[in-house]
Amino acid sequence: MQLQGSWSARIWRAAMAGVLALAAVGCSDTDDGGPEGTGGGTATLAGTAAVGAPIVGGAITAKCSGGQTFSATSAANGGYSIELPSSALPCALQVSGGTVGGAANTQSLHSFASRSGTVNLTPLTDLAVALASGSNPVAWFNAVNAANPPDLDELTPAINTLLSKLRGAGYSVPANLNPVTTPFAPTASNAYDQLLEALADRLRQAETNYADLLVQVVEEGDDFEPPAAEEEPDGGTPEGTVPGTVSSLLVGSFTLTFNLATDNANKPVVGAPFADKQQVPVVIGSDNTLKIDGKTLTNPYFRKFGGQPHLPEIIWLDAVKKIEYALSDNERGTFNEINVGDASQAGVSGIPRFLGQLPKPKVTVTLPASLNGSYTTRIVDKSGPINFTVGNNLTVVIASDSIAVDGDRYLFQASDLEYEIFNETASIEPRYRVSKKTDATHVQDLYIYVDGDAVVGFKLSLTELGNGTSSTSYVVAEKRPLPQNVLDFFDLAVSKTPVVLTVVQDDTSYNSGYPAKCATMRLTVDKTGTGDAVAFKYTVKRGADYQEWVDEQSYAASNTRYLENSGNKILAFSRNRISLRADGKVDLTALLGASVKDRATNDPDQILLACPP
Repeated sequence: MQLQGSWSARIWRAAMAGVLALAAVGCSDTDDGGPEGTGGGTATLAGTAAVGAPIVGGAITAKCSGGQTFSATSAANGGYSIELPSSALPCALQVSGGTVGGAANTQSLHSFASRSGTVNLTPLTDLAVALASGSNPVAWFNAVNAANPPDLDELTPAINTLLSKLRGAGYSVPANLNPVTTPFAPTASNAYDQLLEALADRLRQAETNYADLLVQVVEEGDDFEPPAAEEEPDGGTPEGTVPGTVSSLLVGSFTLTFNLATDNANKPVVGAPFADKQQVPVVIGSDNTLKIDGKTLTNPYFRKFGGQPHLPEIIWLDAVKKIEYALSDNERGTFNEINVGDASQAGVSGIPRFLGQLPKPKVTVTLPASLNGSYTTRIVDKSGPINFTVGNNLTVVIASDSIAVDGDRYLFQASDLEYEIFNETASIEPRYRVSKKTDATHVQDLYIYVDGDAVVGFKLSLTELGNGTSSTSYVVAEKRPLPQNVLDFFDLAVSKTPVVLTVVQDDTSYNSGYPAKCATMRLTVDKTGTGDAVAFKYTVKRGADYQEWVDEQSYAASNTRYLENSGNKILAFSRNRISLRADGKVDLTALLGASVKDRATNDPDQILLACPP
């Protein structure tokens, strides 16, 4: 975030908000709020120049007692250091120029030092100087010379007033904060930096700016009032979306690296909340929250396409900055990446302008030796121009140093370009993914689906990358014949369906497609083919005459798990679980990871209990 005169009033207001927030933080007990002289020898003034984001390449000037002047340049993190004789103290400091977030900085900030140590330059130190001097900080700094040495006896009371005002306005001020002397790093996880950002955001919302606030502070002194801190809108669910629930498999804390997007001219896009390659702390909470960019976002949602929610991507909205964070793959419970978009510039179907991506950190993974061996599988599905035939066999050989598919037609080995193995066994479709590039625009992926230590199937995926687009073809092969218990399950399911089920459990925070509690829907299980070519599919419909689609999924060893419990035969697909109960009743349960969200049954006792007449 940048504070500068050339910015629009909106940006100025945002920057000012950050300044006020910083001022609200607690102070130390020094006599003047700044470092104190040490007498003889050498002193060092070092600190951070920042407005929320660091001021990079800013000119730091220290005008000291006796008319001496010293200078430095702020680094990429806003840090600087000046060595000077202790006898030169006290000093007035100014930062000017440089860049903030890649844009030119035209706002100067000021501070004061009377001893060796930390001396920050932020909007809060600038406001404290204005309160202590009773004048515009620029005029105060320019007036310092040999005949008029810097002197701010009222700096500590000014800091206390500033922080008290911020606390009273509702800002979260870190305990024992002294804006001048508290060391800090301008990162999203730092409390001082969060205060700067919070004040900047609030100024933007209040349609004011830093220049106006500074004038108010100079003119009104201790009587000035910062804009009240208000809770930020928590995302909500925009039009064309439905509320979502984050998969429990994605919950955790991460430090991710932001990859800034480029435009059609291959230039970095503008408007992203992070710099390219910036380290970003991210917390995905079990309470459905996303902590990012110093904020806690709530109320995630799925965007609808063709009237149906797109379940792989769960999205949080920063309603203040108009930034969307889309995490995938929520449906499978596998962390792929967080796509960052500009919601103020949305395109077709509400998709925001792409700003960049936070991919999950790479983790070194090896395949378990127990998977080594030769597998002859039956091709059950394909998509695109890939040259395979459904019904034919596919051979896969897994060795300790390579994987060969269809002879040596497709080969994966550690020496390949961008070769990597991903452990995705915690997802809804437990698997390992082996990936490599064959050249700059072609990627091969082999998904090895497992049930415990046993391989149950493979998916070979071939992707061609284009300019902002990609095309993928794939072939799916599974071990056949199917296990007898799975065949028996489907024979029984076919005999029991179609069956009308009543919804007896409805989690309104999750959109399974089920109708409301006590409404009905119809489950049908179909069987086609014979022998090794046998295939099964379930279909769920609701509405008048059961013509409205709810869900449909074909059996695949990769996305189902069979179990028996007390005589109940259960087959869990990736989205729903079909239970053929020992008492002859049928249950259908909507799943999110391992969590049960909605349930329907034809058990009259359970229906009566849930839906009394």
